[in-house]
Parts: sequence; C-alpha cells; structure tokens
Amino acid sequence: MILSAPIKQMTIDNFSYASDEQLMALIKEDNKPAFTEIMDRHKNHVINFAYRMLMDKDLAEDIAQDIFVKIFNFANKYKGGKFTTFLFTLTNNACIDLIRKKKTEQSALSKKINLGHFNAAPDLHSETNDNPTVEKIIKSELSIHVQHAISTLDEKYRQVIIMYEYHDLQVTEIAEVMGHPADTIKSWLRRARLQLKDKLTPFLKDMQEEFA
Repeated sequence: MILSAPIKQMTIDNFSYASDEQLMALIKEDNKPAFTEIMDRHKNHVINFAYRMLMDKDLAEDIAQDIFVKIFNFANKYKGGKFTTFLFTLTNNACIDLIRKKKTEQSALSKKINLGHFNAAPDLHSETNDNPTVEKIIKSELSIHVQHAISTLDEKYRQVIIMYEYHDLQVTEIAEVMGHPADTIKSWLRRARLQLKDKLTPFLKDMQEEFA
C-alpha cells in the first residue's frame, strides 16, 4: 500500500492517499505540494465555519487565508493528534478574537447580521426557479431562519452547535478545541438546541399555517 511507504518517499501523485497527519509532517519540511493538498481538503471547512460564526463572507475568506498561512509558516506548532482538531482550534480562536475585537471597537457584529445579508438560501426568484415548489420555499426559508437563529446564540453555544451539527466533530474533539470538559460541551450543546428550538418554533408554526 502507498501509505506503508516512508512519508519522505511520497510523491505529488499519491499525496491524495496521505493522511492529514502525514501531510503535516511534510509541511514541516516546507513541502509546498503537501500544503496545497491539505489546503484543498479543508479550506471550505474553514470558510464555512468562519462564515457561520461571523455571518460575513469576506471575513470568512480572510480568516481562511490567514489560517493556512499560519499552518504553513508555523507547522512546527502542530504536535500531532487529529489534524482537524488542530485546524478548528486555530479557526475557532481566530473567529472569537475577531468577534471580541469588534465588540471592543463598539462595532457590534449584530449590525452585520440581518436577513438581507444571508446568501445561504437559493434565490427563489431567479430564472432557474421560476416555479418554486412548496418544498423548495420551505427549505429556503428554513435555511435562512436557522442561520439567523444560530447567529444570535451566545458565542459558546454558537461554537458547539456549528462544530457538532455542520462539521461532524465529536463532543471530545469540541472539548479539546474549546478547552473545556466534555460534560460542559454536552451541556452547552443541549442548551444550544433548546434555544434554537425556541427561536424557530414561531417560524415553523407560521409556515405550517401558511401552507396548510
């Protein structure tokens, strides 16, 4: 098997078979093709996480660029373990730092969060959606309201729900990323779900009545 060969013998052609951890070993030796491979694998994860935390596409892309520059320039800070935990720790910290910086500058992030800013849902009035079905309308509206509801959660609840529901991180991984015990993460996850349920219940009730 390719992976059984020494990591230094790997070529560009078989980087796609390497694990993230093997690629990081190469990146520590300034291997740019290995860096390109790991960036291609995970850049969308970083952008999506940052977008859901900040609700700003440009900021999310800026954070992703900064994160991967750090990964290449400071690869030696990676001490092993699951790479995605390391990646989300960097991304999460960058998002929280930016949120707190904006608060101290009295440039409230909430001013950026409004239903008109969201791009997550498809445009139901575009040429490709001349005759949207009820199902498409409901899915589109629900997507918008879920994004908005998540954006209004407290930071810690927003973090756990995004990592768990959108990026499939396990509770133990989230605990490592956030630096809190797993039981605490479980408690925050429960509270986040309850708050989302409360926030979305009026919308779901209205939709049921509208399309009944």
